[in-house]
Amino acid sequence: MDNVFSFIDIMPRRVKLILKSLDEEILKSITEIRIRKRKPLIIYLGNDLFFISSISNTLTEKYTASSFIVDEESFNIIIDRICNNSYHTKMNSMIKGYITYSNGSRVGIGASAVYQGGEISLINDISSLNIRVSHDAEGFDDKIMTLIDNNYLPNIIVAGAPSSGKTTLLREISKSISSGKKGLYKKVILIDERGELTSGFETGVNSDVLKFYNKCDGIEIATRTLSPDYIICDEIGNTNEANSVKKAFFSGVRFILSIHLSSLDERDRNEIYRSLICSNQFDLLLFIDRKTRNYEIIKLKDRKNENNRKCIDSIINDTYFIKNIGIYEERN
Repeated sequence: MDNVFSFIDIMPRRVKLILKSLDEEILKSITEIRIRKRKPLIIYLGNDLFFISSISNTLTEKYTASSFIVDEESFNIIIDRICNNSYHTKMNSMIKGYITYSNGSRVGIGASAVYQGGEISLINDISSLNIRVSHDAEGFDDKIMTLIDNNYLPNIIVAGAPSSGKTTLLREISKSISSGKKGLYKKVILIDERGELTSGFETGVNSDVLKFYNKCDGIEIATRTLSPDYIICDEIGNTNEANSVKKAFFSGVRFILSIHLSSLDERDRNEIYRSLICSNQFDLLLFIDRKTRNYEIIKLKDRKNENNRKCIDSIINDTYFIKNIGIYEERN
């Protein structure tokens, strides 16, 4: 079942009816649901914003007097159900600004922070929710798998802006390289700090998950105890995490990881990217453009295997289209 329907199922009756009035294909294409107390319900299809008319039950690009409004009672029911009626058990992640729902989707929250000793001790007065709907990547493009074989395992950086599809792509790569695609059954360890990379998704028959470990600890444990062929990490976000990656290279571990990068022009200014590149270990950069959903594969260094090098060179200037659900070649 698509994850958007699991969210619809927990909505109070009034919100559930307005969402279920939409065409099923529209629902399957939702990437974000923005819910704000006493404000209009907003959905995103890719990067396109829509309101829902409470009169015609249709999508509109402009806010009008008929736009569906989320009342306070409905909002409170939604947040209670997302937290499974236990704010206390979710407080550690809520302090960081999000809740990971049971299906792996991340819910960002707008709230008031309470500081104690210079640090946030709790949050209250939650006023907004941003449900980022996670999807399986059906139809994963074989073009990327041509870059990976038993003779050579490239280290890959997946880069893009928030909501560009990085997590979806990592998830599908994990499933492909650990479940027999191209004869590969590589040992894959997924470091899933927030629980959104693996929760509710198939990650492959030869994969292990270190869930809710911070990345530095997870990388060290995976390297020391789980003998990985590949470690997959989502969103390397600080120099400590980048240093843990570089340290693990000395143990012969390979990485496929993601970072935030809004454009290719930003590379020289991005501290995390520069730190990772300085290791001289990464073979490929896979950059996803958030607006167009195109991605391009950029060679960072030559492969040792001549046949594989030619394979990369043959596709290096092509771009491919990533849909919200699925990754498909864009044919010119």
